[in-house]
Amino acid sequence: MSKTPGSRNIHSPLTESRVACTISPRFTCALGGALATVWGIVGAIPIVHSSAGCSRNLYMGQCFGSGWQTFGHARGLMTPSTSLVEKHVIFGGEGRLVQQMKASFEITEADLYFVLSGCQVALIGDDIRTIVDQFKERKDQTIIMVETPGFKGNSYAGYDMVGRALVEQLVEPPDENDEQISVNLFGIVPAQDPFWQGNIIEIKRLLNRLGVSVRWSGDYDTIDTIKKSSNADLNIVLSEYVGVSTAELFKQKFGVPWIKYNLPIGSETSKFLRIVAEALGIDRELVDLVIDSEEEQFLKQLDRLGHLYAGFNLQRDIGVIADSTYSIGLIKFLANDFGMNPTFVAVSDEPPAEIHDTIRKEILGLDYGLKPQIIIESDGNKIWRALEESHPTFLLAGSFDKRIADRLDIPRLSVSYPITDRVILSRGYAGYRGSITLIEDIVTVLMKDMHLVIDSTLARHGYKKPAEQFAKVI
Repeated sequence: MSKTPGSRNIHSPLTESRVACTISPRFTCALGGALATVWGIVGAIPIVHSSAGCSRNLYMGQCFGSGWQTFGHARGLMTPSTSLVEKHVIFGGEGRLVQQMKASFEITEADLYFVLSGCQVALIGDDIRTIVDQFKERKDQTIIMVETPGFKGNSYAGYDMVGRALVEQLVEPPDENDEQISVNLFGIVPAQDPFWQGNIIEIKRLLNRLGVSVRWSGDYDTIDTIKKSSNADLNIVLSEYVGVSTAELFKQKFGVPWIKYNLPIGSETSKFLRIVAEALGIDRELVDLVIDSEEEQFLKQLDRLGHLYAGFNLQRDIGVIADSTYSIGLIKFLANDFGMNPTFVAVSDEPPAEIHDTIRKEILGLDYGLKPQIIIESDGNKIWRALEESHPTFLLAGSFDKRIADRLDIPRLSVSYPITDRVILSRGYAGYRGSITLIEDIVTVLMKDMHLVIDSTLARHGYKKPAEQFAKVI
């Protein structure tokens, strides 16, 4: 295989022009995103109508690649599946679906069943809807059918497919007597965002401080919560495009308005809270009180890091490889709040072409006139080539990017899917508290890298135990 100059240590099938594939993809297929979204609903069980191996492979890829997260009963490797083989492709898989649905109802207990279809089913044309409708008539179960063939999109698309299906088939009309100020949160994809639960927890905490309750959030919501989500006063989309179609359908069906604000990290959280408060008509004095108290704690933690930051010169030229949500949020925080110099951003989630300019504008709208190089690309090989030219001194990316970080001899922190070198449960980077967690993670990596540099330097000068000498110095 021929090699591209300057990339000799990077395995790159794309160096052969006849090969058309994506190297180191940053997401799974629509079915993967749909499965993870259903797994994040309490009392919901998916029944996958697809080929043998789909559920298992997507569980391993979508969830283990998200900081080794797992889900509970009748999820993951225990997800009911028709496991279609060659004969079903030839003669149809409808009979196998009927068989699997009967078995699932007998063996499992759920408040809601999702029938999710894969690529093969879409190609052979099984009449899934008729089968599901027949079961709805005969059984006392709530069943939702969603067509989620992988070729219709990636994980982010699968999230919205499930979201729209819930709005269409489950959410009930609003209760006029419900006067509680509340919102729904859309745009954070379980497991595709490795920090999904921690991020949602922080956003909910802050909104609760404003007297706003959160209904449908994506963080292990109950079926009843989703059913009553039409009582919300506002839908908040925490992404440039993920969740938008769900929020728009929600508005069309139930009249609930929606706003869009990219995942807030650090000081951006104050702007986010003011926009939400204005949309809900919340008293400005309360908003100022909450923001002032949160910013006080936030700045206090930043101040504690000041001597370390300046004394060890922790400022770095930053490279980011992440989806559009994190690319925007991370760059704004690192540049505007943390004093880093962003030099390279790769937006890796294949956002719609019509919002590419919006994404670039958001990233370039930084303080101090900073203008990082921006590419919108999901192919790891192409991203790495561009990164080599930019050559940042610190990289925030995924586990796939260890190879290019090692090649460039720069420290790296895994912050975007896939992540296999960290275990992530309720950790999050959103909001005020999440940004402090992010700083801790970044500085920990930098200090570890600096310790190795000092060790090697002292060793070259003849010290036999560099770590002990370093300890004496500090």
